[in-house]
Amino acid sequence: MMATEKPAVLVFTTAYHPYIGGAEIAIEHVARRLASEYRFFIITARMNRDLAPMQFREEGVIVRVGLGTRYDKFLLPFWGTIKVLGMMRRTKPAFFWPVMVNWSGLIPYFINTLRFWDHIPVFQTLQEGDSEAHIRHGRFGMTGFAWRFALRRADEVQAISSYLGDFSRQFGYRGRVRVIPNGIDFSVFQNPMSVEDREALKKRLGIASDARVIVTTSRLVEKNAIDVLIRAFARMHRESGASPSALVIVGDGHERERLVTLARTLGVAERVQFVGSVPNADIPRYLAIADIYCRPSRSEGLGVSFLEAMAAGVPVVATAVGGITDFLRDGENGIAAKVDDYQDLAAKLSRLLGDGLLRQRLGAAGRETVKKFYQWDAIAESFRTAFVPLVKQRAAARVLLATPFVPPALGGPATYAWRLAQEMAAAGRWVTVLSYRPQGAIPYSEGFHLRTVSMRLPPGLRQGMYFLKALWHLRLADAVIALDPVGVGVPVAAAARLWRRPLILRIEGDRLWESYIERTGTDLTLPKFSEHITVFEFTRKERLIRRMTRRTFTQARQFVCSSAWRQKTLAAGYGIAPARIAIISPPVPAGGTGAEAREPVLLFAGRFVRVKNLSRLVRVFAKKAPRSMRLELIGEGPERHALNIAIRAAGAEDRIRVLPSLGRQELAARIAAVAAVALPSLSDVSPNLVLECIAAGTPVLLTRETGFAEWIGDLAVLVDPLDEAMIAAGIAAVASPRHRAELSARIAAFPGKSGWPEVARRWLDNIDRVQA
Repeated sequence: MMATEKPAVLVFTTAYHPYIGGAEIAIEHVARRLASEYRFFIITARMNRDLAPMQFREEGVIVRVGLGTRYDKFLLPFWGTIKVLGMMRRTKPAFFWPVMVNWSGLIPYFINTLRFWDHIPVFQTLQEGDSEAHIRHGRFGMTGFAWRFALRRADEVQAISSYLGDFSRQFGYRGRVRVIPNGIDFSVFQNPMSVEDREALKKRLGIASDARVIVTTSRLVEKNAIDVLIRAFARMHRESGASPSALVIVGDGHERERLVTLARTLGVAERVQFVGSVPNADIPRYLAIADIYCRPSRSEGLGVSFLEAMAAGVPVVATAVGGITDFLRDGENGIAAKVDDYQDLAAKLSRLLGDGLLRQRLGAAGRETVKKFYQWDAIAESFRTAFVPLVKQRAAARVLLATPFVPPALGGPATYAWRLAQEMAAAGRWVTVLSYRPQGAIPYSEGFHLRTVSMRLPPGLRQGMYFLKALWHLRLADAVIALDPVGVGVPVAAAARLWRRPLILRIEGDRLWESYIERTGTDLTLPKFSEHITVFEFTRKERLIRRMTRRTFTQARQFVCSSAWRQKTLAAGYGIAPARIAIISPPVPAGGTGAEAREPVLLFAGRFVRVKNLSRLVRVFAKKAPRSMRLELIGEGPERHALNIAIRAAGAEDRIRVLPSLGRQELAARIAAVAAVALPSLSDVSPNLVLECIAAGTPVLLTRETGFAEWIGDLAVLVDPLDEAMIAAGIAAVASPRHRAELSARIAAFPGKSGWPEVARRWLDNIDRVQA
């Protein structure tokens, strides 16, 4: 694509001009407003021999596929795929835009399946107003299959209502949902119809000039529940003096004959006017004679007809289903009736027809709602915002981010991977996160793709599956980041080598050091271990860890760590030149204040492993901490049993408690409630718990063997993890109300350091340099 050429967007819709519906109107209005920035090619079924195969319009080029018969739409997924593949030889699209999951909407997914080596982003719009049962089971289950097929492959979903956005989750979509509704041309409904013209229309319909009129504009299908409206109208006619004189039904459909028969059976045939289909331009004329607009839908994707009535200042009675709940506020800008309850609907209509002031107030509020939120100019601007990152993704380097865990798993790599992927995607990068699947419900990803490998697979096979998935997804990536050198780094490095993609390794923890400390019980800091690594005796497993780590390191184009402290230990332990190790500091939040009244608790949260130095903490706390202070150890791990023994041996069961792990939100609340947090680890590269403490305004007793010592200064009490007297002094400091208040004040005044957007920018700069 030439630098000066506008990005091409391929739009997919089963029908288009002259066949018009809500989806087609949306395409026309959005594309016309963005035509100066994009080239739109609208792929649709021909369905009529009189229509030209190609037509140029203001909004873009219409490309009609087929022989011009009514069967064209059924063959569209296949003929359309062939047609678009031919077009792509001349025009490289920035992204695909299917406006519904229907015959045409499958074409982008077929193309991406066939051209698996060059994925085109798919911006999937959901416009459907059909019932959930129809979507799940319609056409012998094929509709539900199509939804699952599409939504599990869509890069981004735009739904016309919150309801449809939430509904997409039930078909496997886990990414970002943008709720951008359809709009209306507000100006069309602001030209008042003369009294003479209104009277003439009423006369033509056989309605008396003083009659009160209920209007509905609707396809006559089951989901729109016009049968319920007719039954409510008949009940009002029989029982209420406020009964309207006429019900005007504008629209057509396969239910018409049944509805006509129903009106005749209920004795209101003379008062129910079936107008049939009318041009869209005539809708304002029928709304002009309405006292009330009503459609008691059983399901609704959004309901543009309601918005049109509101724009015309007509009070609306509807059911609170589907997308209607996005704009209808019962009693404020409309009236909500119960679904499939004609008695309730009759009562609501009678009340509204009998209260002219209420009709006036609801009509004015409805008009203001549409004016503020549902005009095409504002909606096109929302589409412009949504399209920008899709175009950027095609031009910038694509990233595979490999991590051992994602949320809800706790731990540094899980949080780091999730937030980094979010920020990279927000910066307009195509990002795929590959992870082992944690227990619990994984959050929905925002702007990036998430792929997982089951932890139920046995070791070896699990890593093999990780390699295969990395190999598959690296076909689309330009670079790969690995957040672990062994469990993730080994399979990813092998895949990167086959694809010749640059590998960037982020190194924080050290599995070999942790394994050695756990096995030998030696109290050894990470810097000392790295400095003397060649003199230690390792087990077969540890030698394998070291060999795999070194092998991964030989494949890495660059290394990243969070501090100069970690950079130094890496260089000492593995002979890596410092110039190859970039430092990207983690984001540090601004200091918080937390609760004013703190519990006299010193808290630890994390894994119960020897490198956390918990046995020493328990021993010192039992001997030296004030009797009013309690110690809480929250977490799980192999040291749990040993900790319980140490607590009993110290006779401190009443002051020291070992508690199970908490969820992320529960832990954050606990941090904000306690007096202080303790992390006296033998070494702790970049503990996320410290960042949560700063955000909560909670003082920290922290090991000085950490990369955070480079910036944390007097925001924490730093201690030598091997010096029990220093740890005791630190506990005394955070137990002292005066000293703790000073720490809290310094934390509250801390402005923060960097931020996730800045961290992502530095990562992306690194990727671009590595590729150059």
